[in-house]
Amino acid sequence: MKRWAIGGILSFLMMFMVFTFTHGAELYKFGTVACITGAIPQHGEYTLRGFKLALEDIEKSGMLKDGKIEVVAEDGQNVPRVALAALNKLINIDKVQYFETVGSSVVLALAPIAAENKVVLMNTAATHPKIKEIGKPYVFSLIPGTASESKAAAQFSFTELKEKSASILYVNNEYGHGARDIFEKVFTNLGGKIVGKEIYDLGATDYRTALTKVRAQNPGVVYFGGHANECGRAIKQAREFGIKTPWIGTVAIGAPETLKLAGEAAEGIYAVAFPYDPVGGSPKMQEFNQRFKNAFGVAPTIYSANSYIAAMLYARAIATGAKTGPEISKFLFTIKGWDTIIGKISIDKDGMVDLPCRFLVVKGGNFVSYK
Repeated sequence: MKRWAIGGILSFLMMFMVFTFTHGAELYKFGTVACITGAIPQHGEYTLRGFKLALEDIEKSGMLKDGKIEVVAEDGQNVPRVALAALNKLINIDKVQYFETVGSSVVLALAPIAAENKVVLMNTAATHPKIKEIGKPYVFSLIPGTASESKAAAQFSFTELKEKSASILYVNNEYGHGARDIFEKVFTNLGGKIVGKEIYDLGATDYRTALTKVRAQNPGVVYFGGHANECGRAIKQAREFGIKTPWIGTVAIGAPETLKLAGEAAEGIYAVAFPYDPVGGSPKMQEFNQRFKNAFGVAPTIYSANSYIAAMLYARAIATGAKTGPEISKFLFTIKGWDTIIGKISIDKDGMVDLPCRFLVVKGGNFVSYK
């Protein structure tokens, strides 16, 4: 397994060896091209923590009998070029048949390679609308596409917030571009007007140039298409600029990093969410939340929950006798109405799950359900 010069991450990765190695057991390799370093390292943390709890449950359940899952983690940094090299290692050296990854730019880059090698790609965070069109039948997603979250954000802004003009602040990658395009299309079709579209680099820390333009545009609402660490910094700087406009963001901003980096400036931010609700959701969701908090000291994001499900799906596939990429793909298409910690999921003909949207708002320093 690859080692990184980051103490906490290295220690965390080594935990997997404790849960996966048993002398004489048949090993099933589960790969991940994770964002362990780079612009959004919080996603690597989300992924690995979800895996850890899943491996514990797989071990306890005995569903694999004498078999064990070995996690092989590679750092893709959310950079397509780096992620491609990581996947080539997983396929050609580690011989994985199933791997998890995140990031729209990364998923779009890796999907053709996965399909060519008949290896299953399980996407736990990327939402670009083109994902459902590529890599069939080897690309699967545990999160609905941008068409769902950005459409919902546009409808919420126009109908619920009753704002008729919007500025879009979005990250310069496939994720941000997809969020921008869908929001703009839906918002304008409803009768709203896009008064500005401002782009920023992945992992940016200074948003003052873009925010100067947003302030001049004087929109009724700002739609943020980016990640939690970016949103936290951007909204804090916006409030310092005197921009009091309401903000609504993608599912990705509904995470602790937004609150930590924005501080009091986060109050009143809206975020799209899916049924997963670790606080007020189903007993399974609440149990996962408590267990996660006990283990790591923070509440689990939807991405940790999705990573947990990705590992459980692999174990379920193996338990049925599916070991190769084609066999695992065939098994995944049989998933219908499975009651999980992210809600009841069914995998459709495009390898996608379809989940309804809801909304969060920051009140008292925490994301809570809107109405």
